[in-house]
Amino acid sequence: MKKGGKYGPETDSGIARRGIHALGRTGSFMAHGSGDFCIAFSTRNLRNIEGKRKRVIEIIADESLSPLFVAVVEAVTEALYNSLTMAKTTSGFMGARWRESI
Repeated sequence: MKKGGKYGPETDSGIARRGIHALGRTGSFMAHGSGDFCIAFSTRNLRNIEGKRKRVIEIIADESLSPLFVAVVEAVTEALYNSLTMAKTTSGFMGARWRESI
């Protein structure tokens, strides 16, 4: 999940956790050794701009973030369903098939 919106850095982990909610929504129960994980990264540039000592940052109030969290769950759920239903059967060495597509 890529982020870069107008919310504070403390919201990053909340956004990443919503990906795990989407996994549960699709039937995964995150069994021991299943390898289920979500990665979140930021595109925000926090380097100092030359000559500027002050920065004004506008962020969305925490109580207004629920629609964003819903959107993250919906997007990850859609991506999971797409990966399951749109995948093509692949073959390996000497035509060996490891997984058939749905």
